[in-house]
Amino acid sequence: MTAEELRQRVRTKESESLRSALGSTATVLLLAAAIVGLVVFAPEPLAEAVPAVPLSTWRQLVLFPVVPCCIGLFGRGWDGARDWYDWQRAHRVRLDVDRRPELAALLVPPLENHLNALRQVRGHRQVMWRRARWVVLPVGLVVAIAIFGVQVEEPDGTMRDAPAAPYLAVLVVIAVAIVVAALPRWRRWSASSTAEKWSRDPAYAASLTRLAPDPVDVRATDIPTLRVQFVRAKPSRYKVGAVTRTRNVFGWPPENIAYLRLFDNHARIRSFLRGAWREFGYVHILRSSGSVSPEEVARAKAGKAIHTLFATSPRTFRAALAACPIEPLPPGRHRLTGITNTPERVDDPVGSYPVRALLCHGSFWQSAVDMLLTRVGLVVVDLSGYLPTNTGTQFELQRVIDRFPITRVVLLCDESADRTFLRAQIHYHWSRMAAGSPNAGAGERTILVAITGAGREADRELMARLLERRRERG
Repeated sequence: MTAEELRQRVRTKESESLRSALGSTATVLLLAAAIVGLVVFAPEPLAEAVPAVPLSTWRQLVLFPVVPCCIGLFGRGWDGARDWYDWQRAHRVRLDVDRRPELAALLVPPLENHLNALRQVRGHRQVMWRRARWVVLPVGLVVAIAIFGVQVEEPDGTMRDAPAAPYLAVLVVIAVAIVVAALPRWRRWSASSTAEKWSRDPAYAASLTRLAPDPVDVRATDIPTLRVQFVRAKPSRYKVGAVTRTRNVFGWPPENIAYLRLFDNHARIRSFLRGAWREFGYVHILRSSGSVSPEEVARAKAGKAIHTLFATSPRTFRAALAACPIEPLPPGRHRLTGITNTPERVDDPVGSYPVRALLCHGSFWQSAVDMLLTRVGLVVVDLSGYLPTNTGTQFELQRVIDRFPITRVVLLCDESADRTFLRAQIHYHWSRMAAGSPNAGAGERTILVAITGAGREADRELMARLLERRRERG
């Protein structure tokens, strides 16, 4: 059903693109014919009809309608090329889906606005270049002054040479200020690139114990029906108390929450941190290399202790968890570091629990996901901006379905997410449920997909609903 909806979507996209491409092509041909007719054939009949105007004048006059026709020809030609490309891509996808209908969820792309969340993300390198490129302006002016000098106008209108030093000094100060503004992002980009290289270094990985999740080849024989329920939590007023070590914002024991998401979607991580989730318990996050600070890299290099930067085995993973702080943060403003690509400032009106951010080596992170699922009571999977090519999130979603009760799971998406696409992705992974999954059996299961973005009060409503649902169904 959801797969059939995707198949119908790609067929519709193919038909619409073809009609649009044919229409653009016809318009281009008409405009081209109009231009040729105006330039080649129109002047002589016009000169004969109005002999008072010479032929050379008519050849010049027909250029006035030719100019907008040329502009229209270029615009429609560009649109036509894009439409033909869209048709070719949709046609290729439709053929793939017809050959392998069971993989429709992985073959059909989502709607364009599904990726709005990712478009908000700017990496260190992108921000660095956006800032640094402005240095071209003052440097260019410095070169121009060095070549042509500076002239000022006297009251009598004459021009005279003026000292260039003050102008050069101002431009140099501006250029230095731009470079200084870009330097912090360059340092963070350099640190994240170094951490990424260490995490993927095959020589380093070869020295580790090869720990990977057990291969799952056997699927469950009794996979229940799944109902994907999209919910939009509404802001509700709750009686809340200050967060303590033994009581969360609702007065219940603090939860252990795993937050899984696209590693590079830092905008969504920041939105999650600013919400109310940390009021309910300890949030566990697997860090990305983009969150590694220059200071962490410098300490690892100075002590030649790169191995201490990553969790590389069950022992070091447990040690990293044990080293995480336990005491709640008091009410007020706080600066959270080591979680996203930049420090995040949050305001906790009733306090919060510290985030347990764990940096795992590339050879161990999948095992770390399995270990994390055995230590938490709730799992949050953020699918904002998710695509089938995001193999890390794909693995995590499948692992959650295979090893964690679905009544204790909530999926997140943003307002612009393609719900039909997400529903098909969830059903696809549900159909591949592994044998021994706690979600296998008879009957029907329901998974919640929460549309987020309504603020702290809505997060509290969603958490209350999730905890109540878990307590009702065990």
